[in-house]
Amino acid sequence: MLRAALIVAFLITALGVAAAEVRLLLYPTAQRGDAPLALSDVARVEAGAATDAIGAILIPGELCRDGLLDRTEIAALVARLTNDLVFIEGNAVRIVRPNGARDEAPAGPARDVGIKAGERITVVVRKNGVAIELPGVALGDGRAGETVSVRLKGAARLTGRIVEGGRVEVTL
Repeated sequence: MLRAALIVAFLITALGVAAAEVRLLLYPTAQRGDAPLALSDVARVEAGAATDAIGAILIPGELCRDGLLDRTEIAALVARLTNDLVFIEGNAVRIVRPNGARDEAPAGPARDVGIKAGERITVVVRKNGVAIELPGVALGDGRAGETVSVRLKGAARLTGRIVEGGRVEVTL
């Protein structure tokens, strides 16, 4: 898996697209067979000369176990392999098996959908029907539905509601 990621990273670098942008248009659903999913199976990839290389990025199976592959998981996966600007349209891809059954979540404690202090998050600021997504850092711990303080770039501090793991919504 690491070897494949390194090969893809080399291909992206070799193609000379360091200052380019990557645009991903998420499909509503993707079928998962026995073979691992590639990024091109869950999204239409537009990346100029690097489209094939970025589309070949393999998605780890553990990201698909809950039946949803959300935009933050995809963004983190792509960010590890490219320094390009990444634009993602869509919120999540529902992952289904060919017979329609979803993968079962692993046994054990329920997956924590909260955030922890110091974690890098996406802050969605809403005002008068306009929403802006900004990177931020959580200043406290919390779970979905709870409020937490966040720090934006430039040291601005806001308080918002956790809507899902890694996303906090602030309404002004």
